[in-house]
Amino acid sequence: VSGYPVGACVLGGKTGTVYIGANFEFCSRLIETIHGEQCAVHNAAVHGEPSITKLAVNAAPCGVCRQFLVEVGPPEALDVIFCDNNGKFTSSKLSSLLTSSFGPEDLGPAFKDQTSLTHKEVYSVTMNETDNGKQQALQMFKQAYAPYTKIPEGIVLKFKNGKTAKGQTIENAAYNPSISAFRGACSLAALKGYKMSDLTEIVYARAQPS
Repeated sequence: VSGYPVGACVLGGKTGTVYIGANFEFCSRLIETIHGEQCAVHNAAVHGEPSITKLAVNAAPCGVCRQFLVEVGPPEALDVIFCDNNGKFTSSKLSSLLTSSFGPEDLGPAFKDQTSLTHKEVYSVTMNETDNGKQQALQMFKQAYAPYTKIPEGIVLKFKNGKTAKGQTIENAAYNPSISAFRGACSLAALKGYKMSDLTEIVYARAQPS
């Protein structure tokens, strides 16, 4: 829609793995767009990466992404590498890019000391499923970060030839930067080059709201 491609990647703090991401826009509902930085963080999350030390992107992160990244970990610990207006890459701490940031602790002590990658399970789940797709969806449900709605989601998209793409909820204290499990899974499917026309099954795990 925008004609502005964004490529991003994050460096896992525990494994040293690089997780890629890209922006995906939807003309019917622009609000469903997922940004490149969000996609890369979600990619790390579904693989169980507990922390991120660096993020690189081809342009300076927008305000939404800066807010989203605040909850990934301490802003002063995340190096953000981006291309400036002169075409040169520069590095800055997230805390410098977003001063006086808004985070979980601003919503009360119950949300303090948590990140979207390292947190308590909202609900405990017994993994007694034998079906691989259901197992993966339940694992995404367990990993989902939904402290504000208390409605975690896990999803697995199944494609022809046994290909899959997984997704989990990642909420944010500012609410709007949150991404759904479905959006996350669709973005990872697109990264892998899967065609939605080849989608054969959706396995969805979700808590019933009280």
